Amino acid sequence: MNRKIEINGINISVKEEGTCQDMVLIHGIFASKEIMNPLFDYYKSNYHVISYDVRGHGESDKPKRFSLNDHANDLKAIVEFYNLDKPIVIGLSMGSYITLTAAEKYPELFSKIVLIGIRGKGKISLMEKAIEENNGNSNIDLKEMGKLISKGFTLQTPVPKKFKSITEEIEEKLN
Repeated sequence: MNRKIEINGINISVKEEGTCQDMVLIHGIFASKEIMNPLFDYYKSNYHVISYDVRGHGESDKPKRFSLNDHANDLKAIVEFYNLDKPIVIGLSMGSYITLTAAEKYPELFSKIVLIGIRGKGKISLMEKAIEENNGNSNIDLKEMGKLISKGFTLQTPVPKKFKSITEEIEEKLN
């Protein structure tokens, strides 16, 4: 179900489907919730999945100014609006920065976080690396992107203590 909800003084476009454990999907910069459709479609049969256009993107309001903290506060407001119970949050590229910022600000809000396309080895984003390794083709399936970015994956961003074990588990699976 697609709808707009008002949080933090703006309208956010949200897509929601499924039951069971809560999951939130957050897209990257210059994208919209539609880029997360492969994950949304995959998980909606076993999870209550919410995907949304972050402020300034897609069908959500586009305020003149906003910050990463505004995005993190929007994520918290979405969790509260839907009364989500410690959702799993998956962030892609900029969505991973939003996820990590929210986890730092509100460490008890999520059960797990998954960060896709964070900065790899401090030089370029993993999305840029995936495009580079895909011969400049930016039309990358999310499953294929995962395979591409897992090559040489190292985590450079400090992770809140609560999520260290999850991050270490993901790193082990990727290496």
